This record gives sequence, structure tokens and C-alpha cells, in this order.
Amino acid sequence: MAQIITQSTQQHLIKHAPNANSPVPLRWMNVLHLHLRGKKDKEIAEEMGYTPNSIYRILHHPNIQYVRQQLLAATNQEFEALLSKVTDTLREEMDNADSKIRLDAIGQWAKLYGKVTGKDDGQKQTFNVTAEDVVFQILNGDVEPSGTDVIK
Repeated sequence: MAQIITQSTQQHLIKHAPNANSPVPLRWMNVLHLHLRGKKDKEIAEEMGYTPNSIYRILHHPNIQYVRQQLLAATNQEFEALLSKVTDTLREEMDNADSKIRLDAIGQWAKLYGKVTGKDDGQKQTFNVTAEDVVFQILNGDVEPSGTDVIK
């Protein structure tokens, strides 16, 4: 006699891939949050009660990587939404009567435009830096803590 399969018994018969549509544990989200705030793996491990190896595995888990990329995309959208305000402010500062304010505005414009120049052995170097690069470096914690605008 054939067994009648109901919805409740059918769920037990279906084999799911491991971690298929599995939610990210809240503790892992807290690890990601601390990481994005710039804490080092050892500090996160002490605070959360994990080993440094566990922190590494959590941060490199595909689900956490996916969440991180979604946060990066949302941050990029925020930057794009602010672009018109930044442009308007720079335009006003470039028309300012004070030459120091005008020069600072020109320097900020050059950074935003991606044509930052520097001296290295007497030769000019040009670096193209996009907003996505800056956001990605912030999310990875590759930012100088001294408050300078140096990009690695």
C-alpha cells in the first residue's frame, strides 16, 4: 500500500542543500557590524566570545559576504544621492571671496573628480579613485585612523 504524502511529511522527504536560504545568525551580524565599524578580529573575538579563527570564518562565510555586498551597494546609493548637494556646496565655495576657501574647494573637487596628483621623485603621479573604491576601503577597514585623507 502506498503512503499518502501530506505537506507535513513532504517537508521531511525533500533534501535541501546545506545552508540553502538559511538566515544569518544574529551573532554573526553583530560580528559583521563590529568589523564594519573598524574593530580588529582579535577585539571582536574577545568581545563576542569567539576565537580569532571563528571570526575569520564568519567574515568569509558566503552569507556574510552577501550581506556585506548588499550594505556596500546601499552605501553607494547614499553617496550617489548626496552628489548633488556636494556639487552645489563646492560650487558655492569656489565662488567665495576668500582665496583659502576657494583653494580648499578646488582641492576637494580634484579629489572627488579622481585626479589627485602628488610628487614622487619629482614626477607627477595621477591616481583615479572612485567613490566605490573609497566605500570599499572603508568597509574593509583600510582607512588611516589619523583622520587624514590618505587612501591605501
